[in-house]
Amino acid sequence: MKNISLNYLGMNKIGFQNFRKFHNFPELEYGPITFLVGANNSGKSTMVKALLLIYNYLKSNNYSRFYFGSNVIQDANIFTFGRAKNKSSREKSIIFSFSFNRYRLEIQIGGEEDMTFARVYSFKMIDDDTNITFELKPIEETAYISRTHKASEYINKEDNIKNDGNELESKLIIQRSELQNQLKEGNLKKGSKQYLLYIDQINKLNDKIGGLVNNYYVATKDQMYKISYDYINSDSIKNIFSLIIAFSLHDHEVQYNLIQKGNTASANFNNLRGIKEDEKIIESSLQNFSSIFEALKIDYIAANPAKQTTLFLVRDTYNILAQALHEFNQRRILKGQPAYLFIEKWMRLFGIGDSFEITMHGGEAYELNIIEGRSKIPMADKGMGSLQIMMILFKIAVSINNKLSNNGRHFIEIFIPEIFKTIIIEEPELNLHPAYQSLLADLFFEVHSEYKINFIIETHSEYLIRKTQLIVKDKELEASSNENPFCVLYFGSDLKQWKMSYREDGKFIEEFGTGFFDETRKIVKKMME
Repeated sequence: MKNISLNYLGMNKIGFQNFRKFHNFPELEYGPITFLVGANNSGKSTMVKALLLIYNYLKSNNYSRFYFGSNVIQDANIFTFGRAKNKSSREKSIIFSFSFNRYRLEIQIGGEEDMTFARVYSFKMIDDDTNITFELKPIEETAYISRTHKASEYINKEDNIKNDGNELESKLIIQRSELQNQLKEGNLKKGSKQYLLYIDQINKLNDKIGGLVNNYYVATKDQMYKISYDYINSDSIKNIFSLIIAFSLHDHEVQYNLIQKGNTASANFNNLRGIKEDEKIIESSLQNFSSIFEALKIDYIAANPAKQTTLFLVRDTYNILAQALHEFNQRRILKGQPAYLFIEKWMRLFGIGDSFEITMHGGEAYELNIIEGRSKIPMADKGMGSLQIMMILFKIAVSINNKLSNNGRHFIEIFIPEIFKTIIIEEPELNLHPAYQSLLADLFFEVHSEYKINFIIETHSEYLIRKTQLIVKDKELEASSNENPFCVLYFGSDLKQWKMSYREDGKFIEEFGTGFFDETRKIVKKMME
């Protein structure tokens, strides 16, 4: 857990340029339980596809290629670069942007129309906490580390320490200020022996202060460094840049020794010096990034109606219920355990039955029976709405089991569990009675509240959205001391998007586009004419 920052900013954003029908999709912020609503062909699925593609890229550990035809993302249904790129645009590349926790990612790709992958022109990762940027340019076979220092940030942190009242810290700060003033007044050439002696003394004082000031330079407004090395293939971003840091430190040591002997510093020495002084910060940032994205998990439930069949084949990868049963069974979740009890509770609430029974046949297929009192009913004899709900419940139950099991989660989730598991569901209301569409809001709210599982829901259900309004009102989620996990993003037919903000009484501040909430009112008005 060394060097892992537990600071969670809670900001998730996605944007893209030249992707599908969008020339420009400005970065859109989404929340713990996000509903994508709006007109058909307005971009809801495009946003989901972009998320799935970015997730697949990050998990692939191949940073030079961006895949569209992977089996992992078959539901994205794109397959080639030509189908991904905007048809009317003259631009030959696609740019994705993705913000998660303290990091902003920018991925620029390009390629041939009929290829199932694109070449990555640039992968850029910006750490907003430290202003450090890591960038890979695989085609140029070059990698960069750079940092821009902000004087205002430095001064504010300095003031905080001065007001802290610690006598020892105050003395150290005064000593450092004196050295900094001497350095500025001396007009010494950067890279000279005397200049480096001053910098070393200042850094030693920084270490004694205990890192309360997160600047290892004499911060000036425009100060920055940028170092580049040949891009080294590796299976992780952390390893690639860790090697660059090692090379930089070695080159710095060589040049530093030469300067001590009276040689003139090279033009690149200040960049090497920047890496040397920020070594701990850079390594901490990489460790954070590596841990966060290693723990990141996204599941996708497409709007494919479950099949009414007696046996659910393990090899039927297109049957989401069959795959959910397989995942559930493989984790050996037993009756009485939380994930099992979760399914039973919501089965009763959705009017499906009291419990369930899974039987494996020949290692090839599962039989699913519903228990109602003393009766055992094959899942195939239940309605399509029951199949839809059982599919969702099994997928969520697997995630709950993973959340509660130390073997099923990354260690960092123990400390900041809210950010790592997201389930994307396309039209969960399929084949459901309006009352059960409304009940879905309670399901998602409880799962997020109790197990810190996030959702992105693509829906056309007015009942589902209306119920979130009631939950916001009843639980006072918009009161100052509470946090409202619901986020509704509306996609208009003109390819514009906006966030619907809840008031304390549950009503929305903004207006929906036509054809959603206003449709019932229109029909009633015509009936009254």
